Amino acid sequence: MISTSSRNFLSFVSVVLFFIVAVASKTTKLNQLPVASITKHGQVEDTLGNKNFVEKTDGKKIYGGNISWKKGALVKDVVEIDNQKIPFSQVKGYMLGGNYYRLLDGEMVQRIIRGKVNVYYYYDYVTSYRDGKSVQRLDVRYYYQLGDKAEIEKLLNSEHLKALFEDCPAAYAYVDMKQSKLKKILYKETGYLNKAFELYNNNCKPLQK
Repeated sequence: MISTSSRNFLSFVSVVLFFIVAVASKTTKLNQLPVASITKHGQVEDTLGNKNFVEKTDGKKIYGGNISWKKGALVKDVVEIDNQKIPFSQVKGYMLGGNYYRLLDGEMVQRIIRGKVNVYYYYDYVTSYRDGKSVQRLDVRYYYQLGDKAEIEKLLNSEHLKALFEDCPAAYAYVDMKQSKLKKILYKETGYLNKAFELYNNNCKPLQK
């Protein structure tokens, strides 16, 4: 016979699992850009001098060699450069090995396109529950930024892309379709959206090869 406390505990676990599934389903529904819709091509950053640095929120840059960061419940959230620890609250981003990372909502997102519109991405493995079993999948989140000083916003679906490219017909043509059709193309062709961003960032002109 199951005790009242055990039944209460099982009910609590059921509610928690339901909440996790609901959140995971909602995230999947909202983020409608498949993995590899946008990819990093070639050298994105200006690597003149090839120096690593941590960029602080006050605009100052601390140059050094080794850069690492850590976060968690049992440690302080810090970025460390050559044994100098800088709290997350003072960090804007950092450059390491020619790649730029921006601190956003407690995570480091990498800039993979730079220009009139910057594009960042972050990947993680998300666990959801189906039929009582845990399922792990790769989740990639994309973000955009108008120039280097604007706020970074989520890039979720074709409507966001259309709004971005509305003043550039050549780029707009790449996303001027229903979300369902665009998703099929994105699943089939890796880096499909890179072409649209290249056009837009080149004043709506094809890049000279």
